[in-house]
Amino acid sequence: AREEQLYAKPEAPESITKLVGEALAARYGVILLDAAYSGMNAISPANTLILVGRPTLDDAMSLSEAYRVVAQKLTGQHSIGFGNMMTVLNMQQAGLLNASDFHASATKVAQDSGLTSFPHVAAEIPYDPRVMIAPSAGRFPLDASDEFARPIHTIGDLLFGTRVGSNNGR
Repeated sequence: AREEQLYAKPEAPESITKLVGEALAARYGVILLDAAYSGMNAISPANTLILVGRPTLDDAMSLSEAYRVVAQKLTGQHSIGFGNMMTVLNMQQAGLLNASDFHASATKVAQDSGLTSFPHVAAEIPYDPRVMIAPSAGRFPLDASDEFARPIHTIGDLLFGTRVGSNNGR
């Protein structure tokens, strides 16, 4: 999305909010938005929230703030059930926070801002340089590494309730 779309008034024809509303009216099965929490109007009709960040203290603080904004600003407008909120840690590698430490840090920041909790870490996606190289070699990034693909499939399973990428149940 272009920056002007994120800041457009919700009723403006070029706004992300308007685009999402049109997709909902057209009965799209899935609408994914990769939006900063500044695009709050765009996510107001959402039924699931995935906070994606790197496993660092900086991102624990940033995602906690994003969660606070969502939790407090959308109160009264629309509510995403806590069970439909999750965190995904991207580019996980040795030396960074593990899921438990990241969640503890983000929860502490959330509690310091008046919230009672922070969404669980649903998946950790490892850093793998082969993923960035794959498209240049004409390959799909998920084919670059099983370690990379596995948590992506887990997220798909959580969102859609079916085994994504299964091969006849194997």
